[in-house]
Amino acid sequence: MPRQDVSQMLYWSSHIVRNAPHLGLSSARVALPRYTLSPPDRRKILVGTHHKVLTVFLGRVFRVFALLTNRSYDRGMGEALDYTRDVLIDHHSQFGFDRLLPGWRGLHVVRDPRDLLVSAANYHTRSSESWLHEPKDEFGGRTYQQTVNALGTLEQRMLFELDHVTGEDIRAMLAWKFGRPHMLELRYEMLVGQGATAYFGNAVSAWSLPPAEHRLLVELFAYFSIGNPGAKGNRHIRNASSGQWRKHFTPRVEARFAQLFPDAVERLGYDRAAPQTQPA
Repeated sequence: MPRQDVSQMLYWSSHIVRNAPHLGLSSARVALPRYTLSPPDRRKILVGTHHKVLTVFLGRVFRVFALLTNRSYDRGMGEALDYTRDVLIDHHSQFGFDRLLPGWRGLHVVRDPRDLLVSAANYHTRSSESWLHEPKDEFGGRTYQQTVNALGTLEQRMLFELDHVTGEDIRAMLAWKFGRPHMLELRYEMLVGQGATAYFGNAVSAWSLPPAEHRLLVELFAYFSIGNPGAKGNRHIRNASSGQWRKHFTPRVEARFAQLFPDAVERLGYDRAAPQTQPA
């Protein structure tokens, strides 16, 4: 195991033992035998997310799961991923499926694009992600974050985002090919809040993992969920509630969204209800 992976395993193992002894026991029961034998099930696991669609959360869950079950993993995007690894985490869901042998299984997550817009318009004002702090000629030498923060209102920021990064993220969700066999299609809204752990557990039961591994994966999901010890330090989620767009969409934002993405809500499986907004 690479030194970085060993360090990560020791860090999260100690974190789990301190904060959730019952999970530490489950981890030990699964992990100890795996480090004397290779895992019996080498079918690859694919985890596909999008920007502001639980990338950090699910990345933690599956990275620790991989470490504890003696699976190798890689995080990245598309062709940059190491397809020899057991667990592949693609934060833009651009897997090279032609590079995968039959037998893989995975999950893909989408989010209501209207809530995605609200979330990104807030997150990009404060995030420390490196790409937000690179000077760009298109913004007159300013960074993306400086440009966003120069806009006076949330409405202005959402309009800007539709024409820039968030618009690209919505297009990426729409470009995903739904209906792939062995790929679970999950919703952000069902993976946060009440009932999320049961929803996740029922979904991944389709993978037919060994019972102890299935239990460990579900317990890790719960551990890293919002409000639980494993979520500490995850500043990517400001407000996990769904339907935020109802409060923040103005007529101008609604019109621009409809112009750019006239059928996005329906194609992603969401309900197009009239926004509850006040006139601008």
